[in-house]
Amino acid sequence: MRQEWSPGVIVGCLLVLGCAVTYAFYIVGGGEIIPKVGSMKFTAYALCFASVGIFSQYLVTHGTEVRHFSGETYWLCFQMAIVSTVIPTFLTSEGIRKIGPGNTAIVTSIGPVATIVQAYIFLGEPVTWEQLVGTAFVLTGVLMIGKGGK
Repeated sequence: MRQEWSPGVIVGCLLVLGCAVTYAFYIVGGGEIIPKVGSMKFTAYALCFASVGIFSQYLVTHGTEVRHFSGETYWLCFQMAIVSTVIPTFLTSEGIRKIGPGNTAIVTSIGPVATIVQAYIFLGEPVTWEQLVGTAFVLTGVLMIGKGGK
């Protein structure tokens, strides 16, 4: 089955590219700023600015409408925010402080590969050839960066 390049797919690809570029700036910029202000303060500022972006996007899309969900939904969202965002962000900043931005970028590049493996194991999702090619690109990039650093 051939997938068409609809406007949504193109926008999605551009958003992913934008995320990759801004993440690279975050890692490299963190290497410059963290030694000066500390990893905890850097992360706190980064999360505050990210929150401003999130709330701004919500206001643009929903206005001041308050969404009502069950208590369980809010509890699950809180847990996801802490486990999937706050803790990894602090750990990444500490990693930048301890081993530098280059090595941190190498270590964190395992994330997409781990996501594919976990989706297969825990969710029963199929592994496609596109994912395998992307995984090969990620691992090749990691190896090239690793060898270049020596």
